[in-house]
Amino acid sequence: MFDDLPPPIDAEPKLQPVQPPEGSPDYARRHGAPVEPAEAEQSVAKEPPQSQHVATLAFTGTRGTTIPLAFPFSLDGNEITQIEVRRLSIAQIDQLVASKLHGDLDEIVAVMTSLPAAVLRGLDAEDGQTLRAVAYDFLPRFLREAFRSS
Repeated sequence: MFDDLPPPIDAEPKLQPVQPPEGSPDYARRHGAPVEPAEAEQSVAKEPPQSQHVATLAFTGTRGTTIPLAFPFSLDGNEITQIEVRRLSIAQIDQLVASKLHGDLDEIVAVMTSLPAAVLRGLDAEDGQTLRAVAYDFLPRFLREAFRSS
């Protein structure tokens, strides 16, 4: 059985691996220079997109609703008895995605209500559930599907 095998190779292989050209992302690491993880991430990270002009449109239909709170609260000296929920614009969705906040429903609802996400998380459970249900109905289809499966 072992008699059929060729003899072992004693010589150095004739083909050398291809080395990355100087200046390539992997060049420094392959030549022994330590690369910090933050430095590697920084070289890959892209600059945030520049904000583009967004027109202010006068919609003819209703793009929001007001939710009366069962448990009003005071915020910065103002009594909050209701919360207005508005549909998102394309620009707002783009900003949420660019800032990687589109996976957090509270952050999305914060944009829809102009209230900080921390305040929304502090709502009474009954008011919070009502707010989330209304906001969910206002979400674009791809976000509704993402939160339905999670």
